[in-house]
Amino acid sequence: MKFRAICIVILALSAVSVKAQNKWDTEIYGGVYTLSTWNCKSPDTKPEIKIGVSETYDLGNCFSLVSGLAAYKDSYNKNTQDVTTDIKAYYLQVPFNIRYTYPLGEQLFNTKFSFEIGPYVSCGIGGKTKLSTNGAEVENNTFGTGQFHRLEGGINTVVMVNFKHI
Repeated sequence: MKFRAICIVILALSAVSVKAQNKWDTEIYGGVYTLSTWNCKSPDTKPEIKIGVSETYDLGNCFSLVSGLAAYKDSYNKNTQDVTTDIKAYYLQVPFNIRYTYPLGEQLFNTKFSFEIGPYVSCGIGGKTKLSTNGAEVENNTFGTGQFHRLEGGINTVVMVNFKHI
């Protein structure tokens, strides 16, 4: 429990920034994503919801740096003849991306198309793994089984459409 609390505090503090100039912009976002890893090429992964808050620093010429804090869930279901596996893992993620933004014009209510790419660090904050076979069911902590790492990192890509701020 202490490790989980420390991870949450560290990730939250890393997402905080000081606005020194008007080049900074705070965004709240949400969307649908899907998990894709090199060692798990399974059609059994499901689309999930990801929500977060980010700070964007404008570099000019359509480029900006983006960092923030996001929460998401990974889930995996597999049914075979005798065994049913259901895995859920909850994460907090801190991405460090570079964004390219293409303005679509004033005619479309100041809509912009953006593409981001960069590394990320995630910390697992909870989850459950259920294994059912022949009527018997076993339930464990997802990160306590040794199968999943609580701390992970990788490369993420984001494609989004930004509408005029309300």
